Amino acid sequence: HLLEEGWNGVEFAGAAHCWARNVHVYNSDNPVIIWSSSFVTVTGSVWSRTGSRGRYDCHHAVNVTLSQDVLVADWKVPMYCYHDLTVYAWNNGVVFTNGSGTDLNLDHHRVFPYATLWSDIDVGKGARVWVGGGLPTWGPYAAAYTTHYNIWASTGNVSTAPGERAGPLGNWIAIQWGPEQRVQWPQEVASRQGWLREGVIAAAGVVQGQQGQASNNVQVWPVDLHSAMVATRERRFSRLGREQAAEADM
Repeated sequence: HLLEEGWNGVEFAGAAHCWARNVHVYNSDNPVIIWSSSFVTVTGSVWSRTGSRGRYDCHHAVNVTLSQDVLVADWKVPMYCYHDLTVYAWNNGVVFTNGSGTDLNLDHHRVFPYATLWSDIDVGKGARVWVGGGLPTWGPYAAAYTTHYNIWASTGNVSTAPGERAGPLGNWIAIQWGPEQRVQWPQEVASRQGWLREGVIAAAGVVQGQQGQASNNVQVWPVDLHSAMVATRERRFSRLGREQAAEADM
């Protein structure tokens, strides 16, 4: 832990309205760090290695801390990191979308990361998707309204269920669960925490390498929740404005 050798890659610190595009980082301890920043977009990036670097190839592929309105899209992590993708400490509105990795860990690192969206992600083997980091004294892994949407495993199944401290009011929608996780969903915890689970993809029916495609031809739609929200934003906001105007006239 914290012993991976290598320089860091790209860092946004106290930044606003910034972006990084098509950046490939190899043999780095922490390829992308975003902290105390707002309105940051990272797209088209690959974080990888040139050879095995031991048990873990990096510490955090991406670490977003104390930040808001961050988009990480169209990325690949073809290696093992101690924490692959991390949200930590008072984040608000962070999105990871359209990415893939060897055996991804969607790391909620505690101290109340709020309203994170994970959408259209190939987690590879799927053995450690929900493993969170941080110290137990730092509270639950996440604050409210974490949404996991269209999470699938091209070389396995999502083989663990979320734990009790995953945070309140979370959403698990269109997840490729392994057979035992479909049976062992923690219903009592889910009810107490207000979790929503919908659109379970039967792992036995998934065609390997085709996201959201089940043997009965049921397709996850939209494939990516974030891009769908962006595409319908103007229409939804226009409707909201009309409704608010109507209420004001009443």
